[in-house]
Amino acid sequence: MSGERDLCETALSEAEAQIGEVSAADVAAGFYSIHEYNRLAGSCYLFLGLPQAAQPILETATKSLTGKKSHAIALGNLTLALIRQSKLDEAADTMHRTIDAVELTRGGGGLNLAFAAGRELRPWRNEVWAQDINDRLLALMAAN
Repeated sequence: MSGERDLCETALSEAEAQIGEVSAADVAAGFYSIHEYNRLAGSCYLFLGLPQAAQPILETATKSLTGKKSHAIALGNLTLALIRQSKLDEAADTMHRTIDAVELTRGGGGLNLAFAAGRELRPWRNEVWAQDINDRLLALMAAN
């Protein structure tokens, strides 16, 4: 949270080592996996202002977390990483996947990230694809 890349990477290394020590006998084993670690690491790089570093990590996380609330979070962060790199076609596609995941899980974290990404799309609000995304976000709120 301090914005220090070196400290962040040290903490991520320590977390990865701890995940490596989790065994099947651990009562909480189902909550800790390399997939969740990847979601966390991607989020950290995004928070550090390094969307190009976050993107491949988040792409890996989104492939393995399908159906979980954390899947929507990983997709939302991936959308933000793509927007911040001006990869708008990929961002639009990923944003639709984010909304799909939020509709499925109704997770608050994914919902917050979907709307954060929607706000970052404001410069393109007059584009048809951005208007479609905005309409889906409004429908998502109406359904809640």
